[in-house]
Amino acid sequence: MTLHKQVGLWLRQGGSGNQVETVLGSTTSFMGKIRSDNTIRVFGVVHGDIEAATLVIGKSAQVLANVVAHNVQVAGAIRGNITAAGGIEILAGGQVCGDVHSPSLVVEAGALFIGQSVMSGPEAALPLLESGSSDGGTA
Repeated sequence: MTLHKQVGLWLRQGGSGNQVETVLGSTTSFMGKIRSDNTIRVFGVVHGDIEAATLVIGKSAQVLANVVAHNVQVAGAIRGNITAAGGIEILAGGQVCGDVHSPSLVVEAGALFIGQSVMSGPEAALPLLESGSSDGGTA
């Protein structure tokens, strides 16, 4: 594995050389929009917008951003909306304050989630009640 430092961001390249991770360390503050086709790991402070294939928010991270990613894992704190095509996982001790949109949401015991969850995917389009139900369609 090799590490490269560019503009305060650590880029970690795996042994196969095909996946690069961007790591914002615990002493790093970033303001603006950050985008990656691979994984971004945040342990510091981010203000702005984040787009990534996978976003990992570490225990020491403080993120004030809207996020668009395939998968998101939160162990630190984030204030902002999260849209994830794959899934969102809020670990014990993790804090999310904002709305989340994803087909999968896991909130571990000890995690904090303040906001609304919108489950997207094929099942979300199905009506909750069929109009021709056996009870005559009344509630």
